[in-house]
Amino acid sequence: MVDPWPILRYRSVGWMSDPPANVFPNLIVADGSRLTSEFVAKYNITHVINCARDEMSPAWFRALHPQKYVAIGAEDSPLANIMLWYPRFEEYVNKFLAESDGNIFVHCQCGINRSPILACIYESKKLKKNFMGVTDRVIRQRPCAFTNFTYLKQANNYIKSLLNSNEQLGR
Repeated sequence: MVDPWPILRYRSVGWMSDPPANVFPNLIVADGSRLTSEFVAKYNITHVINCARDEMSPAWFRALHPQKYVAIGAEDSPLANIMLWYPRFEEYVNKFLAESDGNIFVHCQCGINRSPILACIYESKKLKKNFMGVTDRVIRQRPCAFTNFTYLKQANNYIKSLLNSNEQLGR
């Protein structure tokens, strides 16, 4: 049997030791604990999308920049459908990219599932790229990513359906 997710061979030992990943132009993905003033300066972070709940993000950024922060409240569970949160994620990425000349920090609690998956869906959709190719590039940067196989399948199926629809429209 062919391994459907060859990217999973690159596993790391810990989310706190893995570096942030660059996804799409101007999206930086990692764990919420990275959100420090030093990190914001180093990566030119102008906006933050917390894919989890508010308590998974340090309060200082949202207190200083309430119009440049959002929490979308996605749940990390193999029983959940990540696509339920994607429309709101996409809405805020588009809004923040239009307002920013810097980078958007996309995080969840650990930067393993919700934030990298949503960011990869965004890149795949916007640039009409193969989802597995995008996730492969991200996991090479952040090897701890993508442990929720349900989310991977949901996202991959969504992007495949979009690409197939686009191909059929082009005929």
